[in-house]
Amino acid sequence: MCGIFLFFDEPKYANENLIYDIFNDIKRRGPDESNLLHLDNLTIGHSRLSLVDLGEGGRQPKQDKNKRYFLSFNGEIYNWVELAKKYKLNSCTGDTDLLFKLLINYSYQKILTEIDGPFAIIFYDKKKDELILARDQFGEKPLYYYEDQHKKIVCSSNKFRFNLEKYSSYKIKNYFQNLITNGFYLPDGIRSIKPGSIEVYKNFSVSHSCQKLSNASKSLKNLDLYEILMNSLKLRSRLDVDFCVFLSGGVDSTLTTAMLCDLGFKPKCFTIANNKEDIEYQESEKISKKFNLELELINLKTDLISYFEYYDSQFSPLADTAGYPLYCGTKHISKNFKCAFVGDGADEAFMGYPRYQFSFLLEKFNFKILRKLFEISQPTFFDSHELKRINNPLEFLSMSICRNKTERNLLKNFQQEKKSSFVKIMREFDQKERLPDYLMLKSDNNSMCNGVELRSMFLNKDLFSFSEELSFFDNWKFGLINKKPLRDLLKKKYSLKIKNKKKGFFVDHLKQLQSLFDIVINTSINYPQINKFLNEIILSKNFKNNIININSLLVIVFTALPKSFKDEIYYNLKKFN
Repeated sequence: MCGIFLFFDEPKYANENLIYDIFNDIKRRGPDESNLLHLDNLTIGHSRLSLVDLGEGGRQPKQDKNKRYFLSFNGEIYNWVELAKKYKLNSCTGDTDLLFKLLINYSYQKILTEIDGPFAIIFYDKKKDELILARDQFGEKPLYYYEDQHKKIVCSSNKFRFNLEKYSSYKIKNYFQNLITNGFYLPDGIRSIKPGSIEVYKNFSVSHSCQKLSNASKSLKNLDLYEILMNSLKLRSRLDVDFCVFLSGGVDSTLTTAMLCDLGFKPKCFTIANNKEDIEYQESEKISKKFNLELELINLKTDLISYFEYYDSQFSPLADTAGYPLYCGTKHISKNFKCAFVGDGADEAFMGYPRYQFSFLLEKFNFKILRKLFEISQPTFFDSHELKRINNPLEFLSMSICRNKTERNLLKNFQQEKKSSFVKIMREFDQKERLPDYLMLKSDNNSMCNGVELRSMFLNKDLFSFSEELSFFDNWKFGLINKKPLRDLLKKKYSLKIKNKKKGFFVDHLKQLQSLFDIVINTSINYPQINKFLNEIILSKNFKNNIININSLLVIVFTALPKSFKDEIYYNLKKFN
């Protein structure tokens, strides 16, 4: 994977410092090679992580000999060999070389629909003055767009937004409030190119947008699940570098590991945990012994410097500490590996989350009865005052999954009809919003900052088409045990029975984040404007033992505040340690 960007500005408003700030930020995404291409008032940049076609064929940005077409591509075309044969382009050395030739000679709608793999694409036709931006349907790779009166920016990261104007406490406070509510929020003026879409700009104004790039068969239910997964894994394991597996002992990573062994690989496995007594490591050890694989424990780091580096590394900040273990894991393996296999997408494909049980209950029982039961039991994950205000089952379902348990209309846009199945609504939400806007962003943020690509056999169009036809009980055995098709496959093929619920391991972030937070506040004494702003926020919210608020404020510090301030925090941390 890579980092890409495009910068267009009017000559008299040229800003080379901003160009190089953006360029230096995305270099971490591709540590192998970085290049800039200047075309009058247009600059295209690329940083490369080489996994396939390690030579000249993969160098970017690409341009043809007539300097008409230009490409900056972040992603992988897993089926590039098959596409090269189909279009008789057997001289192509890799997926980048192939994509460039296909986009020049064929309809971009047709070509992008046929790709199996993640992509974010910037393609420019200088003669037509036509710019094409595109993303894959799962949103595995981010792509952001910004424009104002004098410039337009397309980039793999959105952090540059805070470099475009002077520090504004009002805007940053608004950003902070949205982080608390949603966990992720795009800065003002930035928008994300939608997953599975193509946007075409002529003279840098939008002319049209195309949706739905999926081309899987209409019905795959009668096909063998093992065959679909194996076809996906064969393409994803076609690499010119070594890879490893993040093994947790759960259903998804265990099945991935087993099937890689079926292909003849013996990948090294890594488990992230506090120590070898953690259940996650113990379960992973059983799997690694069964398949005779090497297993290494990655001890989760809890020093303040590591937390500082985690917050400072994010390309598109998420106010969620769930990404921290993955960050530590990819940093550790980056010394020897550029690619790791994970189980992303399996829960979205096979209704793996407990909220599907709740969705099913809401379909079968009057929501007022369920609301009353919740009022009596007083679960900590519901706000008791908001619970009483619920007016319909969709509001109930929305509140059950939102970050602060007060958002009542989260799922409103996913209700196609009044009598829509709540299970179907939840699946639509997971696949079209939560998967690209949160899970894929979390994976990309915490792997690419360390120059590591994550791959999953579950993020496959055919697999999702197959799973679309499965009912709740197809996925939930007796309504109690999740991901039934994957568990059945593990039992039948490998005689493995995975525990119903993976316990994971406990990470106490609060104490360390509180300590980092205190150092930030003490450092701000030398920055009166920042100190005033931080204290205003502290007075407006409860920060004692509130990890959501502390985490959101730390995201603000490392995203929106001046580099000099962050440098002094780091200096003070060194003294503290």
